[in-house]
Amino acid sequence: MEIKSVTKAVGTIYFLVGDNNRPIMPVYRFMLHMMSNGFSTNTTKTYAQHLKLYYEWLSLVGLDYHSAVGVGQNKKSVVLSNLSAFKFWLKYPDFNENL
Repeated sequence: MEIKSVTKAVGTIYFLVGDNNRPIMPVYRFMLHMMSNGFSTNTTKTYAQHLKLYYEWLSLVGLDYHSAVGVGQNKKSVVLSNLSAFKFWLKYPDFNENL
């Protein structure tokens, strides 16, 4: 997974591409939303970097985007639980819960 950018007359959009070299569509749509709402290039680049970390964590724990946001489940508790685990991983990336 990597961050790509495309520069057009209206500005630069940053987005993630997966291992298949195709855009990760939820991120791409969000980045278009940010660009269309006037967020600066630096802000959108920073968001792309943070979303890359989130997607790397999803892969590490064996989740995909739809299961992480609770599609078809109790959305609020699933999202909160996953975001808490992601935040913990950001702070302690080498922590092994199997110790």
